[in-house]
Amino acid sequence: MGNCPECGAMIEDEGFELGEIIECEGCGVELEITSVAPLEFVVFEEEEK
Repeated sequence: MGNCPECGAMIEDEGFELGEIIECEGCGVELEITSVAPLEFVVFEEEEK
């Protein structure tokens, strides 16, 4: 379980994989999984090419 860095909403661990992109149900921001144990994520920002 972790908290969204944008809105603080609780996010349940649903078997995410490292590097997976998920959407926060609280605020809709995209989050990238940076660690699975403990569950951690950062706001996902696409790289400009």
